[in-house]
Amino acid sequence: MRRSTAFISALGLVTPFGRGRDRFRSAIARGESAVSSERVPAPLRPWPPLAAGVPVDLAHGGDRVAEWLEAAAAECTDDDTSATLPLPERRALVFATTLGGLPRHLDGMVPSRAGAIACEAPVRPMARRLDIRGPIETINVGCASGLAALARAGELLETGEAETVYVAGSDALTRMTAAGFASLQVLAPDAVRPFDRERRGMALGEGAVVLRLGAPWGSPLSAGEGTGGGAGAVRPRPHLLGWGLTSDALHLTAPDPSGTGLARAGRIALARAGLSPEMIGGVIVSGTGTVQSDRSDAAALRLLFGDAVPPFTAPKSLYGHALGPAGLLDMATAVVALTTGSLPPTSGFRRPDPECLGLRPVTGPVPLPRSASILVLHSAFGGQNAAVAVRGESSY
Repeated sequence: MRRSTAFISALGLVTPFGRGRDRFRSAIARGESAVSSERVPAPLRPWPPLAAGVPVDLAHGGDRVAEWLEAAAAECTDDDTSATLPLPERRALVFATTLGGLPRHLDGMVPSRAGAIACEAPVRPMARRLDIRGPIETINVGCASGLAALARAGELLETGEAETVYVAGSDALTRMTAAGFASLQVLAPDAVRPFDRERRGMALGEGAVVLRLGAPWGSPLSAGEGTGGGAGAVRPRPHLLGWGLTSDALHLTAPDPSGTGLARAGRIALARAGLSPEMIGGVIVSGTGTVQSDRSDAAALRLLFGDAVPPFTAPKSLYGHALGPAGLLDMATAVVALTTGSLPPTSGFRRPDPECLGLRPVTGPVPLPRSASILVLHSAFGGQNAAVAVRGESSY
């Protein structure tokens, strides 16, 4: 199986912690949670007791999703100003979302017409500003969209269809989303406790993520950002190693409790990356805090790693479940973990649950070995499963 040669050269974020990568990094490193009753957007308050909404001052009365994407893209491009971009025709964009432009319609901003509420509508201004004239694609496979978008970006680079790929993801909380998850009775009433025997549900989140994927380490695209080696020195970046996508024909919303499909996605990602399970230094799991999802995650971890499950974390306890961009937020967490050398903690865990096979997520920062690899696992409605392996050792 051919190995990926893509690295993550830049990252921009708008999250429930606020705008910017630095705010995100400091919050998750100390286990700060943005999930609370105060962070439930006012229009949603009949439904979720808890949420992790983006601070209201980050929107200016316009299209929230598009504005967040623009802010995240600006940080992403500012972070990578020394990179030499290829021609516009060699640039690509992959957008991960579940709602696309629908929040604008639900907020009463635009009439119900296809061009305004289409999945790709919020990312069009960003694509124009970045002058992307190569492939522009939208991935919508529920909560696995973010990792599936990274997989597609890796394929575009691997096949030579693009030299630079921007991977973007964004969704905003809406009344429709809140009411839908409330109807499934999966929203936590008081706290998100992944893998805990008292866990009672998840919390919704929102935000935007933009990553830039480029050529391999040592190429001209990664030059000029040295860490002491002088002009033209190469600055190592987190490296996208491999990915795997599978699907379970089981249930519209419930995950497979056996974890078989999710574990298979993980094995495919490891095989593509040329890694054995023993080479994984940490895992980031869906860890939503629902009874069914955590049970499936635990089963998949056992199938992948047996009795030697590496340290794993469930960061949705910190920033909520953002749906389409959720996998990209978890990848941003992996980037922070790799570049700081520490796997961030899970919030809310107290006592292991036998139904989760007694597995314990990390509840404090855990050091990662140098050049460690991290596996990110996600499952989604419709039986979608995704896994991405990444490695790196420098700091942003």
